[in-house]
Amino acid sequence: MLKQLTPEAFESPGYPRTYRVSPGWKLFLVCFGVLFALGGVVSVVAVIFHPPDDASGAIRATLFVSAISAGFAVLGAYMVFSAVMYRVVLTADGVELTEPFRTRRLSCVEIQGRRTLRNQQGPRSLLLIPRDAAAKKLRISLMLKTDPTFDAWVAQLPDLDQQELAQSEREVAETLYQDLMPHDRKARIRRLKVIAQWVNWAGIALAVGAFLLPDYHHLLIGVLIALPWIAIWAVARFQPLYRFDGRRNDAHPDLTLGLIMPGFLLMVGALTDVHTLDWAGPLMLAVGGGLPLTGAALLADPWFRQRRVSAILVGIFTLAYGFGAGLEIDVLADSTKPSIYVTQVLGKHLSRGSKSTTYYLTVAPWGRITRNDSISVSAARYRATSTGDTLCVYLGKGAFKVPWYQLRGCPEAYLPHESQ
Repeated sequence: MLKQLTPEAFESPGYPRTYRVSPGWKLFLVCFGVLFALGGVVSVVAVIFHPPDDASGAIRATLFVSAISAGFAVLGAYMVFSAVMYRVVLTADGVELTEPFRTRRLSCVEIQGRRTLRNQQGPRSLLLIPRDAAAKKLRISLMLKTDPTFDAWVAQLPDLDQQELAQSEREVAETLYQDLMPHDRKARIRRLKVIAQWVNWAGIALAVGAFLLPDYHHLLIGVLIALPWIAIWAVARFQPLYRFDGRRNDAHPDLTLGLIMPGFLLMVGALTDVHTLDWAGPLMLAVGGGLPLTGAALLADPWFRQRRVSAILVGIFTLAYGFGAGLEIDVLADSTKPSIYVTQVLGKHLSRGSKSTTYYLTVAPWGRITRNDSISVSAARYRATSTGDTLCVYLGKGAFKVPWYQLRGCPEAYLPHESQ
């Protein structure tokens, strides 16, 4: 039962109190805001004084760049104004938030409770939930320089996150293993929660290992292929404790990470290491491998079946599993002897993304390919290869009848030999 907040609960001789952005965050926002704004303005000015040629393509490209530059300038200016103008005023009967273009206020009797939003790449935020479901929530960034009075004012608001978690824990305790004594029941639930943590940590460890460690005897690929099915088995075996797509404040362990992360890792590995000659085969593998995985997850978890939007999103994500696992099995389980084509490395380049780097070797025409071919390879192959080296393209039929090819080192019989 939520307690009724009254102004008297917040009465203090120290109100009203004003809180502004802390010096550290203010310096950060101002510096980056000025850099963004100056960069955007300089780019726009450069376009004004150095207009493009009359070619329509050049004009469109310049207008696009100018729009992006203007956006950076506006973003930078907003960051500076936010650092200067952002403030929170606490009073005995409410809270007032001032931002660059608006001011909002909530009285204490209008506040149902609070939630804490934890951002991975920024400060936490305090979210005040109104009693009126139609009213807009008030989000306060905790970039503020606070004090004990601020903490005390916030602490008197009901913690909705903690209430939801406590309710979820009661549901777990009242539902599972009722045939056991309370002490034994708690111990078993605690052990199962630890196992769930290990399954999720295994997914994270595999993500690191997939990029840093060699895959001896394809052991890593085998574990990645098996992990989603292990997660599904665990959810089915220990119902209704384990779930997919659990709520944020939920005592039920969520194994969604073990369900979807291996698929992304397998997809990245397949895109780097395995290549196909058309798109129809990989699409067939993606659908044929991803949809059964989603169907098994829905069958295993009644809770997940109620989360229709999440189930659709997971179904889309598991297409990556079907693609990656299907291509890896298509190559590793291929019992036919691949055709081998000798080619020469003509060049090498890489493509850097925000979180990954893709390595390419450009090789001379081979087999069915009648032009120079740019083939993505592993980082180890990229570093070990120089322009002018001789490599071989292995072309296989595929265990699933999806033709594949890989760039590898040549067998001794295919290497050119110097004349005596």
